[in-house]
Amino acid sequence: MPGRYTSTRFIGRDAAFGRLATRLDDAANGRARTVIVAGTAGIGTTRFLDEAIDRIHAAAEPMTVLRATAWSGGDEPYGPLIRAIGPTLRGLPAGVLVDKLRAAASDVARLMPDLEARLASDDHWIPDRNITAPERRQARILEGILGLLGRLGEERPVVLVLEDMHQADAATRALVTFLTRIARAQRLAIIASFEPDVVGRGHPWLEDLRAIWSGPRTPERIDLEPLDRDELAILIEGIEGERASASRLLLVTERSGGLPLVAEELLAARRELPSSSLTGSFDELVVARMSIRSSECRRVARLLSLAGRPIEPFDLVAVGAAYEAGTRRAAPRSSSGPRHGDGVLDADLRAGLDEAVEGGFIVEAGGVIEFRHGSIGRAIAQDLLPIARARHHEALAVGMAGHPMAVAGHWLAAHDVASARRAAIEAAGVAGDRQAAADELEALELAMSLPEPAGRSGPTRKRSVEPSDVVDLQVRAAEAAFAIGRTARATSYLEAAIGGLDARRDRIRLGLLHDRLAQIRRAAGDPAGAMATARRAVELVPREPTMERATVVATLAQLKMIEGVFSEGARLAQEAIRVAEACDPVARSQRVHAMTTLAVALAWGRDPVAAIDLLHDAEIEAKDLDDQ
Repeated sequence: MPGRYTSTRFIGRDAAFGRLATRLDDAANGRARTVIVAGTAGIGTTRFLDEAIDRIHAAAEPMTVLRATAWSGGDEPYGPLIRAIGPTLRGLPAGVLVDKLRAAASDVARLMPDLEARLASDDHWIPDRNITAPERRQARILEGILGLLGRLGEERPVVLVLEDMHQADAATRALVTFLTRIARAQRLAIIASFEPDVVGRGHPWLEDLRAIWSGPRTPERIDLEPLDRDELAILIEGIEGERASASRLLLVTERSGGLPLVAEELLAARRELPSSSLTGSFDELVVARMSIRSSECRRVARLLSLAGRPIEPFDLVAVGAAYEAGTRRAAPRSSSGPRHGDGVLDADLRAGLDEAVEGGFIVEAGGVIEFRHGSIGRAIAQDLLPIARARHHEALAVGMAGHPMAVAGHWLAAHDVASARRAAIEAAGVAGDRQAAADELEALELAMSLPEPAGRSGPTRKRSVEPSDVVDLQVRAAEAAFAIGRTARATSYLEAAIGGLDARRDRIRLGLLHDRLAQIRRAAGDPAGAMATARRAVELVPREPTMERATVVATLAQLKMIEGVFSEGARLAQEAIRVAEACDPVARSQRVHAMTTLAVALAWGRDPVAAIDLLHDAEIEAKDLDDQ
């Protein structure tokens, strides 16, 4: 970053560093600690964390710092966590990796599939094929990550830094909440930052903050305050290279409100726009500075402005090409002179990017391109005309097709509801694969709010996911809602799905949906409703020896057993076993379910010895099922 836009000298925050150091010392001594850093946009939160990490690395006792930022542009579930721990895990030898992950290996490999090949290369890794109930799957991941961080901390203390948690996906928020409440004896410090001015009533991060604060150990909250007059004077000197004049200091003090980012933009505008009165807002200052740049620079900034995340050069090329294809005209050029690309970016994109970097708008580091601060990108995005905004969103959707969470939002903003629906369904699939049920439910509900318009699909748009019918989406939403404990929501979705089917043509499917509804009603504390629904499931599914018939009879048997009607439960369980064994192939999962129910019923009856033998047989078969 050119020195004329930022100061290389860190200013102030001594009290905040003192409080942070105390918590880090606690963590180094085996007492896990959490620090919540609150700061409005532009107040210097990222710079504060940069300085904190520099000081951590300079300390006598080394610490492992795992850092990432949550993105506003539709991040994938656990995205910040993956970016934080990924480099460290990928740098470990296969044997060490297996040892650090242990039981969490399969779950972490689900989040980072590229690790699976390295895990498989170690003879000591045995993939975990245990079947876990849906409502326990995310908990397994959270517990596995806690164990991983604890084992990493055995060698040196771990500092997990997650920025902009107000933008984080639900899975990442759940992880941070879990770690702050559960971590105890690990050498672990969690530092999470957020912008308090955007976390209002109803914001999802607010609920997580309440859960964090109600935990067994109150976290340390550090509120970053605006810089005072003396600190602003030091900032000006660091940027301008000379002591601030009285007029300059007065201008910056009055107009910046003590926000370093605003002060930096004021100084840049003062140099670049000498005839301007500098009375506009921050956004107006950014736009005014951008207006004097070349068309190539403005093009790059606008292409990036709505992304909401750093993007790689290849993605920038794809977005630029998509935008030009949509506008059906060539990109503007400020000069016809010869230019050279860099092997990825063409000459015009390279020239525009270089100018944007030189002008203090964009930074290019670590193989990605992003705005120096998110507020700069938002200011440029706000200046786009409505039709241009829609075109830029469409270009981002096409150019970033590998990121379905983000793509859904871009298609929606581009007013293409059919493409947004398909992307949302694909995003739900990604979330489901990562056991992130809350994110899956959010994506499914977006998809269901966007019906597939008849005959609406562009000839050049690739359909990566065929539209699912409404019932399929409702059933998936019910399972996701149940997995996060929202049983009432799950019940509503299943009831809606049942209402959308024909009782004459869809009897088997209706029977299975009633069966699942019975299980959820039982979990919700409605035994009478569960029993009635299970009976209806048995009525709907034909009596032929099928897996579906075995399923519904086994569920009814279980409910009878739970109700204490052991003789009836045993009779139904025996019937379910007979049906399962008559299937071709044998419905083994249903047979294990019924065997377990029968064993419990026998144990409460007159034959506990037979019950124990039956439970052993069921356990052996269940393990055999897990291994397949």
